[in-house]
Amino acid sequence: MRFLNRGLSHGAMSVEVPVSAVTGVALSVLCGLLPLGDRPGALAWAGIAVTGPAL
Repeated sequence: MRFLNRGLSHGAMSVEVPVSAVTGVALSVLCGLLPLGDRPGALAWAGIAVTGPAL
């Protein structure tokens, strides 16, 4: 959160916000898959696929 606020304070909002959003989604998915061993169903994968371009 500190890096997000620092980036926003410098005025790089057009870069900072999309990068932090995509990173948040990617980290959530990777943490669920790799260390926790979750296996999402087809509907969850569809949601993940739609979320990336939507951000």
